[in-house]
Order: sequence, then C-alpha cells, then structure tokens
Amino acid sequence: MKKILLTILVLFMVFIPLSVKAESKIYFETDTSNISPGKTKKINILVDSDEEFTKVNFDLITTSSYIGFYSVNFEDSFKRNQSSSSDYELEAKTPQKSGTVIGTVTLVAKEDAPIGVEGYIRITKASIMTDSLISLSNAQVKMSVTNQKSTNNNLSSLTSTIVDLEFDKDVLEYTVTVDDGVDSLDLIATPEDSSATVTISDQSLKKSNNVIEVVVEAEDGSKKTYKVNVKKEEAKQTIVDSDADEVSTSNKGVKNGWGLITVILLVILVLDILYIKKKK
Repeated sequence: MKKILLTILVLFMVFIPLSVKAESKIYFETDTSNISPGKTKKINILVDSDEEFTKVNFDLITTSSYIGFYSVNFEDSFKRNQSSSSDYELEAKTPQKSGTVIGTVTLVAKEDAPIGVEGYIRITKASIMTDSLISLSNAQVKMSVTNQKSTNNNLSSLTSTIVDLEFDKDVLEYTVTVDDGVDSLDLIATPEDSSATVTISDQSLKKSNNVIEVVVEAEDGSKKTYKVNVKKEEAKQTIVDSDADEVSTSNKGVKNGWGLITVILLVILVLDILYIKKKK
C-alpha cells in the first residue's frame, strides 16, 4: 500500500507542474531608467500571455510632475479605439503571441527638472482578451532625473530586406553573400538607447567585396562600429567556343565520311564474293 501511495505521489509531482501556466503580464522592457532635463526617453511596452491575444486595455500614469508623456506609439499590427473608457484600448489585426511589443512610450523630463528627482511611470487597469478576458497586474518603471549622459552605444536590432542577419549586439562583424544583381543591402539599424544616434555608410554594392559600417554614437559621444562584409557572387557566363564548334563539326564530318567508305567497301567485298562463287 505504501509503495502504491508513493508511486501516485511521484506521478503527481512530475505531471502537475506541466499543467501550470506561466503568468500573463504587461510590462516595461526595463525596471529603471535615467533621463536628463529637457530630454526624451523611449521605453517599449510588452505583453506575455499563455494564449494568443487580440485586445489590450490599460491606463498610463506618472507620479512625477517633472517627468511626463511626450508620446505613445503603437505597432502597426494594432488599431486604437479612441472612444474607449480606458486610456488605451488596442485591437490586433491578427492574434498576437507572448512577448509581443505592443507599443513605445516616449517620456520627457522638464527643462527645470531637479537633478536626482525620481518618479514612476505606471501601467494600471490592464487586461487582455484571449478566449476570455484576463486581468493583468500593474507594471511600472522607475525614472531618475540625472545630468549624466548615457554611455549606451549598442544596437538593439540590425536587419536587412535582402538577407537574414543573426544579430547579436556584442558581435561587431558579419559576413553575408548576395547575388550579383543586388545593388544595395538595405540595412535598418535601431539603437538600444533612444538617446543614441545611428549612421550607416554607403550601402551601394559596386564591387565583389563590400564593407558597410554602422556607427552608433551614445549620448556621451562614445562610439561603436558594426561592420557588414558583403560578397557579391559573380554572374555565371556561358562561353561559346566557335573554334571548338568548328572542330566538333569537322570531326563529325570525318566520322560520317569514313562510315560511308566502310559501307561501300563492304558492298564491293560482298559483290566480289558472289561473283567468284558464280564463276565456280
């Protein structure tokens, strides 16, 4: 009996966790961030969900009189319902998966914001619609006003409409191959910190080997350079060798000539044999 109970307990401990779902939540991409007086800061808003969701509702508030909302923008896959009772009600054109960035809030610090002042940006009254309405916990990001400039010169993404890049912000050099007819790589680079600026060198592909540089300059002036080496495949050419064709044609003619002579000789030989037999 004890063995049976022990077996049931083990099975219970093994299989029950498999049925436990992860928590659905709405959240900012960071918990804390700095902002300088008179400057703006972009922070993404994401949603995690056990099931694909189609609607999102939430309110946005700030606890500081010095840090406010400059703008709130949403991904193209969402449409905002302006007449909603919530600050923001978004409906997706297609069902969205867990980990989706639904939009970006741009915060701004007033010019007279004192150095060291802090405040919270909060998401409240959040919910998503899957097969049913799911209420989500509040989320927040702590903002601190500072006169220190950001040193973040990383890219958050580097993409191309021509090739697939397996991007990693810590990998500074990439090599790709394109067809000979491709004239530009069409790179799109997004900085990790919105205060950073990105400069991409000429993307025209004129040689067999090209180097495109993506320079990210942080707010404090420090720079990081990502390089993309682009190799163009040479066009395959079909060369017609006229001399070879002439030789080939000539050889065919010779072979055909010898064949005809051989047939004539065989006919003559057969006729001679018949003539000799007839005489005998």
